[in-house]
Amino acid sequence: MTIPELIQAITRDEVALFFFFMTVPLVAFLVSMSLNGFRDRANQPPYSYIYATLVYVSAVPGVISFTFWIYSIIFEKKGLLGLNFSVYYLPGISMLLVLLIVSRQVNMKRLPWFGELYELLAMIAVVSGFVLLIIHNRIINFEHWWQVFLLFILFFGLLKLGWERLMRLTR
Repeated sequence: MTIPELIQAITRDEVALFFFFMTVPLVAFLVSMSLNGFRDRANQPPYSYIYATLVYVSAVPGVISFTFWIYSIIFEKKGLLGLNFSVYYLPGISMLLVLLIVSRQVNMKRLPWFGELYELLAMIAVVSGFVLLIIHNRIINFEHWWQVFLLFILFFGLLKLGWERLMRLTR
């Protein structure tokens, strides 16, 4: 499986992708509007968990799409206007909207699991870039998209395990 085949598999139903990536900021906006005037409750459960989930649901695809964007510009030498909007731009726009909406309503550092967000997003960017390089150089020939996903999970697990061991050694 090549990168264009992987992107084609992702974009089989662009309408569903559009609605998913526009629903997440809409939900964040509706939750923030429901708490209008109750800013002190926004940092308390269950609202803090809702905001944290929305941030993760938008940030992970946003980082992966940014990695695809960098790959396409550097390795495939595609122009910015030649890139598929649903894969390269929509997740990033959704991520930015959610982060703007949530950051205006709550203190982002007080959200549950937010301390690990930067670490997680950096690991996802590194692993997805590594997987894209493996696909680009055809080191492993993939037949289906789920094989790419399994390789991603394997490398992510190895990187996470290595990072935790490195952190234990440095303490």
